[in-house]
Amino acid sequence: MWDYAWCRIDRDDAVVTPLLDEPAGPARQRSAPTGRAPLCALTELTDEPWITRAENHPVAEALDRCCRSVGFQPQIAFEAHDYQEAQAMVAAGIGVALAPRLALAGIRSGVNVLRLEPPAPVRRILLTRMADHPTTPTAAAFTTILQTCLPLAKERAPGPRSE
Repeated sequence: MWDYAWCRIDRDDAVVTPLLDEPAGPARQRSAPTGRAPLCALTELTDEPWITRAENHPVAEALDRCCRSVGFQPQIAFEAHDYQEAQAMVAAGIGVALAPRLALAGIRSGVNVLRLEPPAPVRRILLTRMADHPTTPTAAAFTTILQTCLPLAKERAPGPRSE
């Protein structure tokens, strides 16, 4: 599971094990002006049309919250149903999108992923189980695998690319 700081999974009937914190970053069309630093201030994107996730997806709230925190309301051009669809819209030049790094496992041609300066939203990746279910040896081994592999996946996640 995953959550954000403003909507933590906090239940008495569940055991929640945080695995890693993953920042979100903007993706924009590669044909953007050259020389842009890989680190991007959100205020540089105030006039851009945005592509966000549809159906009240939490990343849409993350986009709204971080834009409001620096003084603007994002202008939503389209709502996508998954991150690949959002990337296709970015590559076509329809707008920019905000996505967690691990959601961008395959970067489309024509898309540039930038690192967002604070206040970048951070989602917490979690392992969750019901509190009244004992941990089996298999579940314990799986937890160890996740705790070992997820930080490595984060290191290999798409980072900023220079244009």
